[in-house]
Amino acid sequence: MRKLKKVMLCALGGIALFSTLTGCANRIVEMPRESIVTELTTAEQKYCRELLICFLKDDAEGFVARLSPESREKFGVKEFQATRKELIRTMGTPISFRYITTLEFVAVQPHIWKVRFEREDRKGEKFRSETLFRVITGRANDGTILVLGFNFL
Repeated sequence: MRKLKKVMLCALGGIALFSTLTGCANRIVEMPRESIVTELTTAEQKYCRELLICFLKDDAEGFVARLSPESREKFGVKEFQATRKELIRTMGTPISFRYITTLEFVAVQPHIWKVRFEREDRKGEKFRSETLFRVITGRANDGTILVLGFNFL
């Protein structure tokens, strides 16, 4: 009789655990892959593209000019040159880029780009690597696009 009770309790516990794992709790589902965007549709996306091109073409003044006034105080031409030099040293020469997506936020918009680099190893063999570039934009009260932050991930 005791063995039957233990078996029944184990069975009920197993059913409760199984139902919790399969449907009674909140589930996280993987979203389907989005198709690659071929056309930039918003002014923010186009502005971020210009910013990224300035970085890749080593246009310090053009890059800094596209930052918000507050960002320009912290990141000027000298900081641009140091950051770009370090990125080139570690990743290589930029050879291509592609817009990936804009994330959903209430007040700001993080835009994600994929950037591909190429460099040679000590033997002279070329290899490529990729990183993500994130640009966070917002709008001023007058509607002006502001670059609030950026970084390579």
